[in-house]
Amino acid sequence: MAISSKIRQLVTGDPGMDTFIREVRTAVGSLEETANTSAAGLQWDNNHALAYSLNQLNTTTFRNEGSAGQSYEMRLGGTVLPRLGFPSPVGNAVEIASETIDSSYIYGAGTFPVKSNDYSVEFMFLTHFAPYTRGTWDGYAAVWKTQYLYSSVPAPGPPSTIDVVTYYTPPASAYSTLPTRELTIPTGQWNHVLFTASSTSGKRLYFNGAMVSSNTDTSVAVPNTNDWFLGSASGGTYKFYGAIARFAYSTVVRPQSYAIAVTKAMRGW
Repeated sequence: MAISSKIRQLVTGDPGMDTFIREVRTAVGSLEETANTSAAGLQWDNNHALAYSLNQLNTTTFRNEGSAGQSYEMRLGGTVLPRLGFPSPVGNAVEIASETIDSSYIYGAGTFPVKSNDYSVEFMFLTHFAPYTRGTWDGYAAVWKTQYLYSSVPAPGPPSTIDVVTYYTPPASAYSTLPTRELTIPTGQWNHVLFTASSTSGKRLYFNGAMVSSNTDTSVAVPNTNDWFLGSASGGTYKFYGAIARFAYSTVVRPQSYAIAVTKAMRGW
């Protein structure tokens, strides 16, 4: 286990203490090469078409680190911009503000030609607290691409309850949902989510390396040029309270072994 893995996983929710932890993590990280994302299981590969570590500081724009090239940017948005430099096990992350429904999000990369099937979407998230105030829709989407895919974590309910992914299929007004699986987790804990859509085996959802939901639906999504939204989904319609790290879109169906490898690296193993 890396020297600073425990330090990098600590999140207290207190701004002053988290700033102190971030400074300690940075200092320790300067002594070891694995302080950010060089650990096995966290490297981007050629199948990561869109890949954003979200660990930059002093910027409002994130350039794509994946194989599709730097032109596919994502930007900070909302009435209160997300906070950069939030501590995570894989380096800096982005904290989503919680003051208002449409306060804080990251958006962009909509012009990338996503696939209708045989793709994967992954991200890491941390929630501050739950339950949330219920709105017109009982879910809080951390990742959203209108008429293509969204992932709602957590859902309203008992503290720290989350649910799964919904994705759209032709026609655009129709949608198909993975069987709901609610998982109770502690707040202030980092988690890895991987969703895969296969033209032969259907849909799979992995949470921290474990497959928690699946179906045999091989119907296709509708590729479009709608932007991806991280945080306050679809331009502020649905709120997510917490932090997000390492968002990526892959042009292949990732196996469970991949989800396990990323989860191990996230936990410092």
